[in-house]
Amino acid sequence: MLKPRGGNVRDVFDMQEPLETTGPPGTVCFWHRSLAHSASKNCLGTIRLCMITRLSRKDQDDILFEWPDDPWAYWPALKS
Repeated sequence: MLKPRGGNVRDVFDMQEPLETTGPPGTVCFWHRSLAHSASKNCLGTIRLCMITRLSRKDQDDILFEWPDDPWAYWPALKS
């Protein structure tokens, strides 16, 4: 668990319980850059590959310091 300044992140932020996300081979997951996340142990005998990238928008400089209630507000194609 992330520990800011020697404490537990749950003491600083009101967070939900962790949610494990799994899927079959070939599953693609998108996480918002502001969501707390971590990896889990690979218990299989095969290598688990990951491609990390950052998506950006043409107007990113205009919305850089905005913090909408919905983290996906500016990403309608990724909303479920």
